[in-house]
Amino acid sequence: MLQHQVSPLAVVMRMLPFFMLMAQLVRMKTITIKSGLPQRLSEQSLIRIIGQLCLKINSPGGSAYDSDETYLNLMDYKKKTGRPIYAYAEDLMASGGYYIAAASDEIYANRNSLIGSIGVIGFQSVDASALLNKLGVKVTTVHSGKDKLVGALSSELTADQKAQLQAITDECYEQFVGIVAKSRKMSFEQAKTLATGGVYSAKQAKKNGLINDIMRYEEFLDFLKI
Repeated sequence: MLQHQVSPLAVVMRMLPFFMLMAQLVRMKTITIKSGLPQRLSEQSLIRIIGQLCLKINSPGGSAYDSDETYLNLMDYKKKTGRPIYAYAEDLMASGGYYIAAASDEIYANRNSLIGSIGVIGFQSVDASALLNKLGVKVTTVHSGKDKLVGALSSELTADQKAQLQAITDECYEQFVGIVAKSRKMSFEQAKTLATGGVYSAKQAKKNGLINDIMRYEEFLDFLKI
């Protein structure tokens, strides 16, 4: 799912050969997104591509920031060039991976692909205060601002803090649902019923309107005449 926090997965994703990918964009029409997301696909690099653009995605997603920046750059590319974008799902097109795919005019998948995971992880914390007390460990933090210790191991989230974090998460979620609705030409309410955070099989995704069709990658390339 989309994440606001910097997680170990996000750190790994930032270690992807991003600049090597950018160099390849000049020579090819297919961008491959594997494991995670590239830090960002820059609009300047995208503009240099001639003809239609194909996104080959095999990703569980990543941060909300990277997903949104890439999505927006792809949308700018389409607006400025008038060129179409197509997406193809390999094993997994989930969360941030599907968020990016939503910039495409059409989405295709292998019959064994998993699609969706339209949802957001806004915040995760571990309250170890009871354990620390049991061990006789006392944590003292000098801070200002009543919410500055949100997420600290030594303190429990208050009801107000939980509500605040939930509101932020819901805002990101509503944005994600809206993008899906616009991309797949469905109502916001229809998209929201599909946005459970779970994944769909390719067959289910097609039935629900999340992808256009199911085919092998070679058939997809032949379909696009690449």
